[in-house]
Amino acid sequence: MNFGDLKIMTRALLPGATTTALSNETLELIINSGLLDVATALEVPPKNTTFTITEDQAEYRLSTIASDFLMFQSSGVWWYDGSNWLKLEPVTLEYMDDTYPNWRDDSSDDPKRYFLNGDKITLHPTPDTTGTDYGKLYYVRRPPTMTAYNQYPFAIDGTQTTEIPQYSILSDCILAYCVWKGSEILGKLKKVSVQEIELNRQEYYSELMDKRTRININADVNNNSELRYQGHVFRR
Repeated sequence: MNFGDLKIMTRALLPGATTTALSNETLELIINSGLLDVATALEVPPKNTTFTITEDQAEYRLSTIASDFLMFQSSGVWWYDGSNWLKLEPVTLEYMDDTYPNWRDDSSDDPKRYFLNGDKITLHPTPDTTGTDYGKLYYVRRPPTMTAYNQYPFAIDGTQTTEIPQYSILSDCILAYCVWKGSEILGKLKKVSVQEIELNRQEYYSELMDKRTRININADVNNNSELRYQGHVFRR
């Protein structure tokens, strides 16, 4: 469903959701909020990008590397040592202070770990070399806000009007979110009961669980017996 379809269906599923009780502006805010919530909960759509590593520079601004960053994928950050790609260990600033109290004074070397602090990724040790595309970031892309009828919630990167086919089923999650949040507004107008609002909330999380299972099914990989019994969770 595109943005226009989501608006039509939300009103159809919410009796009493007239434009007086639930304005178009409010409904559009709810839909886009639902899109962001679903993207965060299901960690979609995935994306990766490379960035330049600079000698003796430990901090890298995330908004410069990936302006559409929403959250890390489990693969996180990788470093190219000139021969091989190596996965860096994700840690926290608190961990660094507790485990490596003198980490700020350590000599430059090949990075082995990283942490996120606000808008900055910090590598440790500080890199001792410079290389274009020597850093690689795996993350979840923040879907752009929908404003036009023909825009899709999960669209191909660079366009909002071409839907990513495997994510078309996630419209059900966005709708369930809209019904839940819309019913909260109608509840303040005494048009929806507290019990119904709670049922709508539960329905939303039920939809998330169902769709998480379905979008994570990779029949080709799951049919590989060598991988199937290793306890991996396969994600698109």
